[in-house]
Parts: sequence; structure tokens; C-alpha cells
Amino acid sequence: MKSKTIKIELFRVRDKITMKKIAEEAGVSAAMVSMVVKRERRSRHIMERIANAINKPVEQVWPELKETR
Repeated sequence: MKSKTIKIELFRVRDKITMKKIAEEAGVSAAMVSMVVKRERRSRHIMERIANAINKPVEQVWPELKETR
């Protein structure tokens, strides 16, 4: 597991939120959340929704997004 994926997993586990719940809150499928978390897919819009679902700033979850703003 990549270190960036681990960071999201730690947020998720610490806050006791499931991937399914994140997907529901983000309005996307659990498969899409998984692909974005694993960096298999890249969607700024979905990244922002995932960050909101786990109550973290998007730049904290995906620091590389700071550079693209």
C-alpha cells in the first residue's frame, strides 16, 4: 500500500468511517472512491468530496493539489 493511501486509510479508520459511507457522502461509487484513494484514477472533484466526507482539508489529504491551484 502506498504511503499516501495509508494516510487516507488512517483518517478513515480513526474516524470510524467506511469506504461505503465515504462514497455515499461523496455521491460516487465505493469503487470510484477506492480508485481515487489508490491513485488509480484522478479527479479533483471526487478528491474534494472524499476530503469533505472525512472532514479534512483537501490539501491535507492530497498535498499535491496545492501545487495545481
